[in-house]
Amino acid sequence: MSALRLVVVTSDESGYRVLAALADLHHQVRSVNYEVNALFCGPSFDAVLVDARDRACQSRAYAQSLQLIDLTAPVLAVFTAGGLVTLSRDWAISDLLLDDAGPAEVEARLRVAIQRHRRAGLSGSGQDSPQLVLDESTSTCVVAGEKIDLTYVQFRLLSVLASHPDRTFSRDGLRTLVWQHSRRPPAAQSLSIAVRGLRAALGRHAPRIRTVRGVGYTYSADPSPRRAASEAPGGKAQRSGIGEVASPE
Repeated sequence: MSALRLVVVTSDESGYRVLAALADLHHQVRSVNYEVNALFCGPSFDAVLVDARDRACQSRAYAQSLQLIDLTAPVLAVFTAGGLVTLSRDWAISDLLLDDAGPAEVEARLRVAIQRHRRAGLSGSGQDSPQLVLDESTSTCVVAGEKIDLTYVQFRLLSVLASHPDRTFSRDGLRTLVWQHSRRPPAAQSLSIAVRGLRAALGRHAPRIRTVRGVGYTYSADPSPRRAASEAPGGKAQRSGIGEVASPE
């Protein structure tokens, strides 16, 4: 099996101290602090491990904040046996690991969590719907049977927006998600330029990319004029995190 790319969120100096079994599995391990932005300041990853051994409240809040972002990887929490008393349904994690778990158990749980997350992403997103198909290998999309060539940034932008149709993504959240693998932060107008370029490339399908004034953008699976009325300046939209905000009512 290929090595996994893991991010361990911890205040410790090394992710290997959080889960000793990782030293025997030869996966790529990167340690970051509890800042959400730190998660994206580096290479892509297959799974996120949150150190919940002695910071239960902070770890739970961090895991909940990740739920608001369109992560392509599952989130697992690492507990001590005694720390399991703090676990509840609102932790928003894919699975848990005990810090003294053996290599075989850690490997199995990681692989299963990654497979489940990928299957859930395919079944729950709008990216494979009959009206929209995205091809990552060529950065092209098919909208209502029409093939459209996109730049890499335009493709990333459409992919993020279409991952949750009719959800509004904040501008800051989109900058983080679209340019998460970029070595340099995007310029102030990069997102606006990318949106204009995407709309121009989509042509008659451009109304699917809607602007929610003062908030951000959304991909509409039903770009009818009737839906546009709900996104007028009087519509309600509240921020709920770095990646997404609630859809206008």
